[in-house]
Amino acid sequence: MNKQINMSKKITTFPLYEEINDFLESVTSLRTKNPLFYCLRLKGNADKIRYKPPFRKGFHSIILFINIESYQLFFAGKEVKRYNSFLVLQSPGLLMSYRYKIGANTRGYLIFFKPEFLSFFKPDFGKEFSFFNMLESNFLEINSAKSLELEPYFEDVFTAHEKNGNLLENIAPLKLLVLLYIIKQHAQIVAEANEEKVAQGKGAEVLFQKFLQLVSQFYLEKRTVKEYAQLLSVSPNYLSLQIKKLSNKSAFSFINDRMISEAKSFILHTDNNINETAQQLNFSDTSNFVKFFKTQTGQTPVEYRKHSSKEIIHHDN
Repeated sequence: MNKQINMSKKITTFPLYEEINDFLESVTSLRTKNPLFYCLRLKGNADKIRYKPPFRKGFHSIILFINIESYQLFFAGKEVKRYNSFLVLQSPGLLMSYRYKIGANTRGYLIFFKPEFLSFFKPDFGKEFSFFNMLESNFLEINSAKSLELEPYFEDVFTAHEKNGNLLENIAPLKLLVLLYIIKQHAQIVAEANEEKVAQGKGAEVLFQKFLQLVSQFYLEKRTVKEYAQLLSVSPNYLSLQIKKLSNKSAFSFINDRMISEAKSFILHTDNNINETAQQLNFSDTSNFVKFFKTQTGQTPVEYRKHSSKEIIHHDN
C-alpha cells in the first residue's frame, strides 16, 4: 500500500520511539513478537524511496548496507560521509533522520535490540561494545572482502529470529552476541589504523574529530572556542589554527553551524513557534535568536519556514 507523506508536515517535537514496535509502526506494517529484538533482511528495490524526519530511538541499531544506490543519512542535522557499503552502529537517544533509495543490487540487514535481550550477558554492555558511541552514530566503511566475511553472521541472526516457535529462536541472543564480537574486532582494527595515523603526525585530525564530537554534545551550553579548548586541554589559538588548517573553516563557524542545523530541524519539522524554538535552543531571548539566525542564513526564522520547499515523498508500507 502506498502512502503519500508531506515532508513539510509538522510535529510538536522530535519523537522518541522508546519501544521497537513503536518505531516499526511509524515506518512499516511489520511488528516483532519479542519487544527486545527485531531483525530484517534488506532487499533491493529501485522504486522505493525511504524518508524519515528527525527522531530518536530508545534502543540500539545495527544496519549493514551493501551496494546501496543513493542515500542521505543525518546525525544531528549533519550528513554523514557517503560509502557504497557500510555498517551503521547507533546508540539509543541520538537525533537522526534519513532519506535513502535502495538499488536493485542492494542487500543487507537491519537489527534493533535492547541490551536486556542479552540477559545472560553480565559484563558492562557499554564498555564491552564501545563502538556504540553515545555522542554520535558510528559509520564503518566495509570493502567487498569484509562484507563477504560479515554477511554469514548477520544471516545467522536473521535465521534464528525468523524461526518463531522454533528452538532456533532461543539461540538468537547467542547469535547476536557472536555478531557483536565480530563487529568489535572490525571496529578495533579501524581504531588501530586511526591510532597509527596519529603516530604518523596526524594528531590534528583526531583533535578535529574530538572537537566535532564535543560540539555535538555541548552546543546548547557552550558557544565559544575558549570553552571547547578548555575541554580539549589546548589553547583557543591552537585549536583555532588546527581546525582552520584541516577544514579551511573557523572553529567558531562549526559551533554556529551546529546550532543552525538544530534550529532548521525545529523550524521545518515541528509546530513550535519562534519563541519556543529560541527557548529550546537556550537563547536568552527571541530577538537574539532571530538576529543570530538571520546573520547565519540571510533569512529570519519565519522567512525560512515560509520559503522552505514542500516535498512529497512516496513511502511504501
